[in-house]
Amino acid sequence: MHGNVYEWCLDSCYWDIDIGVVTNTYNGTQTDPLCTGGSDRVLRGGSWYGSAQRCRSAYRYGRGPSYRGSHVGFRLALVQTD
Repeated sequence: MHGNVYEWCLDSCYWDIDIGVVTNTYNGTQTDPLCTGGSDRVLRGGSWYGSAQRCRSAYRYGRGPSYRGSHVGFRLALVQTD
């Protein structure tokens, strides 16, 4: 699911105007690592407000945790405990 609203992620990041989102999650053979460095949070997936190039699940953007907008949201997940 992507393209409706940007999805807030738990990862932290740094925002670089020339590079974009900068994280430290590409170390070795880690599976699903969590980035804890940086003052911004990762937003993924694009939104109705952005261009078509940004409406893909791999697109990442960074904003401060207090940022609000009609094009930013989150995904609810249910964990089954049987």
